[in-house]
Amino acid sequence: MKKFIVGITFLSLSVILYCTIHVIAVMHMPRITSWSGSRYYLAIKATNGTLPFYISIIMGIVGLLLISSEIYNEYAIKNRI
Repeated sequence: MKKFIVGITFLSLSVILYCTIHVIAVMHMPRITSWSGSRYYLAIKATNGTLPFYISIIMGIVGLLLISSEIYNEYAIKNRI
């Protein structure tokens, strides 16, 4: 049960962090007049959100792994796999 709660916490915090970075980047996009590549990623880089962006993705993956491992363990115990 602890893994499940930690997984939900990681997933929730990663969604909040990702959404915050997304809103900040979108608010900054109209100020970008010339770019090469992705305008969205350039806005993330311009607002110094690259590291938090990757941290939010990693936290989301870790959260999903913790949740899925806890669900699998509960299933394995219940069905004696």
